[in-house]
Amino acid sequence: MILIDFREPKKVLNYFQNFKVCKLNCDYLIKNIAVERKTFTDLLQSLYQGKLFNQLLRTKNEYEKTILIVEGLIDPNLLTNPKTFYSTLQFITINLNIPIIFSQSLENTAEVIKKLNERKTNFFSVSKMKIIPKKENIQERMLQCIEGIGKKRARVIIKKYGSINKIINLDKYLIKGIDGKIIRKIKNNLN
Repeated sequence: MILIDFREPKKVLNYFQNFKVCKLNCDYLIKNIAVERKTFTDLLQSLYQGKLFNQLLRTKNEYEKTILIVEGLIDPNLLTNPKTFYSTLQFITINLNIPIIFSQSLENTAEVIKKLNERKTNFFSVSKMKIIPKKENIQERMLQCIEGIGKKRARVIIKKYGSINKIINLDKYLIKGIDGKIIRKIKNNLN
């Protein structure tokens, strides 16, 4: 049986036969695989509002497996910084270990979900109990997506400046030396 979150569009119900609508912390739940469905524009909004990583980490910590489905074509005209966008996708796949499936439409997404439901693998209903990383840790991970910033440097930067938002609001020309170069690099990648 496919569990569908009550906030999903009603037209999605037309694609499924064996389902139940209920309140979930993900969009779909199939044999303890949590599926987060984002349209391309939703993905960008969640990313720019800083909600994407918290949502994915919360889902990943609650369920045995999490998959992100990105629905719709990637519109390069909407990407203010393509390098940051693609670094984010790499981070989600590699660092968070969350597979990303691209789908052209809601109908294609429904087909992917049906195929997941048809899998013969047995999944156990055991929820993992993990601590959701602190906001600082998520911001450190985001900084590590920028070329030349490793784990140690990201930690030092967040400790020194407090947050990515504070860094973005700094006047990059008033900061000199190595800090100035790093701040300019961060601002160029995130703006």
